[in-house]
Amino acid sequence: MKVITGIISCVFFTFCCPMKNNETNSKINKNGIVEKQDFKNCPSDGHCTISIIKNKKIVIQKDEINGIYYTLEDNGTNSILKYTYLKQGHKDALDDNYIEEVIIPFEHTKTNLELKDAELKEKNILFGKHCYCKGEAGYYVIEKGKLFLSIKEDSYLLKFDFEVSNITQKISSIDATF
Repeated sequence: MKVITGIISCVFFTFCCPMKNNETNSKINKNGIVEKQDFKNCPSDGHCTISIIKNKKIVIQKDEINGIYYTLEDNGTNSILKYTYLKQGHKDALDDNYIEEVIIPFEHTKTNLELKDAELKEKNILFGKHCYCKGEAGYYVIEKGKLFLSIKEDSYLLKFDFEVSNITQKISSIDATF
């Protein structure tokens, strides 16, 4: 009985545990999540992930207090790359998690995307900060930075240096191959 339990545990941990940030040769699973990842700039106190949402476009909207949020709409030529940094909070505190995310819409029919400063705003590149941090939580259109995305046969190279005005941020540079 102990042998069977040991085998089941090994199989479970082999197939169900998340991959570490420094592994390469990634594959994108059926949910669009990159399974093996190489993030050179992920802060060491958290975990970074990348997901690709295929055949969707982003629609930016504003709420009654002029805050930005987005919705997704079906679109056959566009996809969205979502880079997320998560710092787990204390398990006893409900609002102690800290999340930053970068939302990059792109045309998946093109092989390269290069944008700088004002072009980032035109393409609706977003930065999201989700935390208990008054005055800073929410989504922001990124207006300053340099983005390079290369796509070759389901292999992606992302280099993005950016800053968001008037808030603090842990992520200001992304260097990922997946």
